[in-house]
Amino acid sequence: MKKSGASSYSCPILQAALEQRDPAQTARNRHNMICAANLYEYMQAHGIKKITLARKLKRAPKTVRTWLGGTRDFSPRIIGELNAVLGEEWLK
Repeated sequence: MKKSGASSYSCPILQAALEQRDPAQTARNRHNMICAANLYEYMQAHGIKKITLARKLKRAPKTVRTWLGGTRDFSPRIIGELNAVLGEEWLK
């Protein structure tokens, strides 16, 4: 009978890469992904399209897409701009 679920596989290359990662960068990535998820959920709940948000912020639509993808930093300035347009509810 085949066993289902995760197995305990160890890869030395992956383990070495994980040991070399920067904890500060890992924290930034986590912050960006949480902000992206919150922004996406807020936009879905309020029927806001990416192009609409981009226009309100006077930003390129590509910028909003990269925020939602979690690949662009949510700096304090960006968070402030989003708060000014959306209110602080999107952060919750």
